[in-house]
Amino acid sequence: MKMTIEAGQYGWVVSIATDECNMMYPIEIQDDESDSAAFLRLLHLVNAEMGPSTSRYNKERVCINLEPGDKYADGIKSGLEEGIALSDRAAKALALEVTLDRFLANNADLLAEIKEHNEGSE
Repeated sequence: MKMTIEAGQYGWVVSIATDECNMMYPIEIQDDESDSAAFLRLLHLVNAEMGPSTSRYNKERVCINLEPGDKYADGIKSGLEEGIALSDRAAKALALEVTLDRFLANNADLLAEIKEHNEGSE
């Protein structure tokens, strides 16, 4: 299989050639979407055609996500939608809290092992 991606005026054209057939997939940037969202669709197509076949039950899997910029001027979107004006300092504190919560959730086994080790050495 051979995959070619060409940038066009309104997006990309993905060409996939195999021994059996040739296919073309236009990925156009829609009027109501950002360039990033369109690029995300392009990456999902590449992953579907060329990436490994994985699921949420595999030890590792490929995830392609669109995330907000950590320095985006409008602050944290959910807070703004609720009418909460967050200062830059408060937004950073909230982002740090979310990051810490993710770390704790993803490393619960390691933290339990460290706690057990520390309690045993006292």
